[in-house]
Amino acid sequence: MSENSESLRALFDAYNRRDFEAAVQYAHPEVELRPGLTELDVSPRYRGRDELRQFFETITEAWESYVVVPEETVAAPGDRVLVVERWRAVGRGGLEFNLELIDVFTFRDGLIVRIDGFRNKAEALEAVGLAD
Repeated sequence: MSENSESLRALFDAYNRRDFEAAVQYAHPEVELRPGLTELDVSPRYRGRDELRQFFETITEAWESYVVVPEETVAAPGDRVLVVERWRAVGRGGLEFNLELIDVFTFRDGLIVRIDGFRNKAEALEAVGLAD
């Protein structure tokens, strides 16, 4: 899992710098994203690096600052990593949000081939077969 964890660290670092071109390089060309939070006026599915970059741009463009901090990682079967993330943003008008979301990253050939978003850890753990 260490190679996958290193790729995720680099992805989050690039994302938080808003260097989306660098961030998508950690994704497989056939990457598929299913965001856990679709209330941000986003599509329920994105495919490929260009659409992944579009998603990153869409969810950050209205915010003065926007960071996603990985707080916990859990190795999961099938070359997957569950990441508990803290999403923080501050808008130009002072609006703020701070919430926890969970993403399950699936790797193939050392690249992220799928990202499934969840609103809570229990759902994510169940999805990867690690629920009690």
